[in-house]
Amino acid sequence: MSEVDISEILSYALSHVYEERQAAYDKLQELLQEDMAQCLYLLCTELSDPNKDPTNRYQAGIQIKNAVHAKSESENLAKVAKWFDIPEEQRNYIKDACLSALGDPEKNARNGASSAVAALGVVELSVGSWGELISILVNNMESDNLQLKQATLETLGKICEDINPPAISARTTEILGAIVQGADESHPIEIIRAAITAMLNSLRFVSENFEIDDQRGYIMDMIFAAFLSEDRQIRLTSMYCIICVSDNYYEYLDEYIEKIYDMTNQGIIGDDEDIAQSAIEVWSTIAAYEAEIVKEIEDYGQTDEEYHKLIEKALEPLCPVLLRALSTQDEDDDDEEWSTAKAASACLVVMTSALKDKIVGEVMPFVNENIKSEDSNLRAAATIAFGSILEGPESDDFIEIVGDALGLLENHLGDPSPMVRDNTAWVLGKIADTHEDCFLEENVALTILATLMNRTEDIPRVSASCCFAIGQIIYVFKQYDCEETSPVSKCFVEIMKALIVVTK
Repeated sequence: MSEVDISEILSYALSHVYEERQAAYDKLQELLQEDMAQCLYLLCTELSDPNKDPTNRYQAGIQIKNAVHAKSESENLAKVAKWFDIPEEQRNYIKDACLSALGDPEKNARNGASSAVAALGVVELSVGSWGELISILVNNMESDNLQLKQATLETLGKICEDINPPAISARTTEILGAIVQGADESHPIEIIRAAITAMLNSLRFVSENFEIDDQRGYIMDMIFAAFLSEDRQIRLTSMYCIICVSDNYYEYLDEYIEKIYDMTNQGIIGDDEDIAQSAIEVWSTIAAYEAEIVKEIEDYGQTDEEYHKLIEKALEPLCPVLLRALSTQDEDDDDEEWSTAKAASACLVVMTSALKDKIVGEVMPFVNENIKSEDSNLRAAATIAFGSILEGPESDDFIEIVGDALGLLENHLGDPSPMVRDNTAWVLGKIADTHEDCFLEENVALTILATLMNRTEDIPRVSASCCFAIGQIIYVFKQYDCEETSPVSKCFVEIMKALIVVTK
C-alpha cells in the first residue's frame, strides 16, 4: 500500500459535499480491499492518537466497526473471514489500540473506540476468541476514571445488543455485576444511563441469572431504582427493561407485580408521552402472554404454562388508569402517529382477549357515564373504550348491550366533534366484524349504512373510518354470495356513488 494520509480521507468522509464524502468512502473501501490489515492499522493509530482531530478519531472508530460488520449476513460473513485472515499478532495490536482509547479524555475518541471494540468483540467472542475482553471490561469498572467506566458500559451494552447469546452465556454473571455496579446512584447520570442501557441489552440472555433469587433481585431492584431517576432517558429505558422482562420472564412477574403496577401507573399518569406509552406496553405484553395461555386452555382444556392471572389481579386498579389515558386523545392528533390514547385502546383490546367478560364490568360504567358527556374528549374516550372490548365477551347480557348501542352510535355519527365521529364509525365497523348478528336485521343495516354514506365526504380521517364501517357491514351479508341479491342490494348504487366520490 502506497503512503496514505488517513487523516485527510477521514476529514473528507465528513464533508458536506456529497462527491467528497463518496470519494472518501470509495478510497477507504479500496484500502480495505487492497490491504485490510494495513488499513485497520492506520485507522486504529488515528483513533488512539490524542494529537489527532477528535472528529477524525471518532470516524476512525466507526470505520473499524464497519470493516468487520455489515447488515447483510453474506457481506458480514465475508468481512469476518477477511478479519481472521489477518495474522493474530496484527489483530491483537488493532484490538489493543482500540481498547486504549476507551478512557480517552476526548468524548469523540471514546465513542469511536467503544463502537470499534464492541464490533471487534462480537466478531471474536462469537468464535471463542478474545476471552480476556470481558475480564478487561469488567475490571475497568474498578477504575477511578469515570470516562472509562462510561465507555466501558456503552461497549458492554453494544456487545450484548449484537452478539449471539450463547457466545457469552458463561460470562453473564460478570457482565451483570459490572452493569449493576455502574448503576450505583453515586455515579454521574451519564454512567447510570449507560448502565441501564446495557442492562436492557443484556436481558435477553440472562435466563440462568433470573433463576437465582438474589441475582434476579439485583436486576429488578436496579430497574425499579432507575425509574426513580430525574433523568428522562434513564426512566424511559427502565420502562423498556420492564417490557423486556415481561416478555421473557413471565413466570417470575408475580413476585414483582405490585412494584410493576406502581412504576407503570406513575409512567402512565405522567406528562411524558414516550414513557406513558411504554408503561402501557408493559401491560399489553403481559396481557398478550396470558391471552395465549387462555386460548390454549380453551383449545386443549389445559396448559403447561404457569398462569398467574396477572391481568385479572391488576384489572381493578389498572382499568381506570387506562380509561383516563383514552381521554388524552386530541382533535389535532395525527391519525398516523402512535399516541398514549391509541396505546391504551390497544391494551384494552388484548386485555379483553385474556379476560373475556370479566372486563365488561370495569369498562362499561365509564362508557355509560361519559358517552353523552358535554366534554368531547370524554365522549370520544367512552366510544373508543366500548370498541376496545367488543372482541372477547360472550355473555348474552353483553351481546344485548352491543345491540342496544347501535342507535346511539348512529346518532354520534353526527357529533360536532370529528374525533367522536371518527371513533364512532370505527366502532360500528368493529361491531359488524365481531357481532354481525346485530346487523342481520335489514332495517338496522340499511339505516346505519345510509348515515355512514352521508359522512363519506367528511374530513379524511372520518371518511376513512366510515368507508371501513361500510365495508364491514356489507361483509356481514356474505352468506348471500350465491344468491342474486341480498338485503343491502337496495342501496348498492348509493354505496358505489358515495365510495367513488371519496376516491376523487
